[in-house]
Amino acid sequence: NTFIENDLSDEFAGEVTAKLGESFYLLGEYTNSLLYLNQAIEIGFLDINVSRVYEKLIKKIQIKIYSF
Repeated sequence: NTFIENDLSDEFAGEVTAKLGESFYLLGEYTNSLLYLNQAIEIGFLDINVSRVYEKLIKKIQIKIYSF
């Protein structure tokens, strides 16, 4: 987070944050993935990869909630 907050353009910070979100998704760490994808979107970074991962993430989270 310190790296992202220090003098980076919004686009670069959004891209780095989105990549962290995607990486956490691939690792199965959905809470961290959601955190970073939400940060990327708040910064204003939204591309097709973020949209796809976010959609998959929401479905996985809903499945986990309903399977309890």
